Amino acid sequence: MPTKKNTKQQPTISTKKLKIGQRLTYPELCKLIGASILEGDSKKAQLSSTGESSFKRYFDFEKVGRGLFEITDIYDKPLPVSDGRKYGNNSVYSQYIELILMQYLANRYGHVETFTKQKLWMLLGMINNRYNRVKQSTLEKSNSILTQYEVNHFYQRSKKKLTSILKSALNNLKARRLIDWSEETIIEDKNGKWFTGTDEDKEEILKAEREVLQKYGYEKIFQVYSSFRQKEFFDDVIDILYDKHQWNGFYRRIKIIYNKENVIEAIPKTEIDLQKALLNSEVSNYLNKEAHKIYDNGVKQYNKIIDSEYQKTGTIINGLNNFCPPDTYLAAQELLVNELIRTGNKKEYVTLNQMVDMAVFEELDSLFDNC
Repeated sequence: MPTKKNTKQQPTISTKKLKIGQRLTYPELCKLIGASILEGDSKKAQLSSTGESSFKRYFDFEKVGRGLFEITDIYDKPLPVSDGRKYGNNSVYSQYIELILMQYLANRYGHVETFTKQKLWMLLGMINNRYNRVKQSTLEKSNSILTQYEVNHFYQRSKKKLTSILKSALNNLKARRLIDWSEETIIEDKNGKWFTGTDEDKEEILKAEREVLQKYGYEKIFQVYSSFRQKEFFDDVIDILYDKHQWNGFYRRIKIIYNKENVIEAIPKTEIDLQKALLNSEVSNYLNKEAHKIYDNGVKQYNKIIDSEYQKTGTIINGLNNFCPPDTYLAAQELLVNELIRTGNKKEYVTLNQMVDMAVFEELDSLFDNC
């Protein structure tokens, strides 16, 4: 039988053998996930933050020491190819959040609002009122597949993503000068009274957290979360702070300063921008899905032709003249969607000397009038 066309574009990345907290050299990492060991620019592309071949589509990592990488997160599904758009991978999410937050602020009195992160997530509809409130034992009893590991890993992943989306939206509103925002540290004294921590108070908390990290043999805070020891960690931090300053606890909250008139004025445009972004996303996703169908059907038809010819003649002659989509077809089509369809791309605007004469477009339009 003839060798059929291989539909795999590159070695399949598998994260099954990876564990959060692992430290690996580059060759060890490649071997473990089934990736090619490369050099030069190709290696740089694997280790970059964006791009089709980036490892960071499948898991996150940090460089710790010379030639050593530590796994900090593992994704259930590969992230989409990042194309450098202004909002990043959180584009539509962020615009939803911006609009909902602006509508909320427009109906408030004053110019300052404060929220815990979880309260803000709930206000924006990102979580429900059971998030982080239902006992772990209750979740585990509700379904046999919900083990302690599954619950802990879910909260670890979801909090990271929720925080990323929220900060992206807040930063964009700040860039538009509709809000200013910052994080505050709120501390409880020995009498149960709460106060806003000064820079010196925050320094004391940092010192206590560093002390506990070293006690655990850790170098970075993510190691606490990846080992699911956050409750134990913060209990130990509070013990130190109570012994030194008689503080019973602390938490961090988000402070938002805004001008109500500016927010109200910006809402209609934000609503239109969101609708345009949703439509653009739908069109882009459709084109990418259609490309997959075309590729799969093309390969099937090609294989059918060469199989039939081989069965009849025992050789392949005419089949080789039939078109089969190249292995690079899907990657090329996605790149073109990102370059020419998706909005928000940094390369979206072109100079006059880059622009094709509009007469050419008019001629093309006339050719495709009946399509």
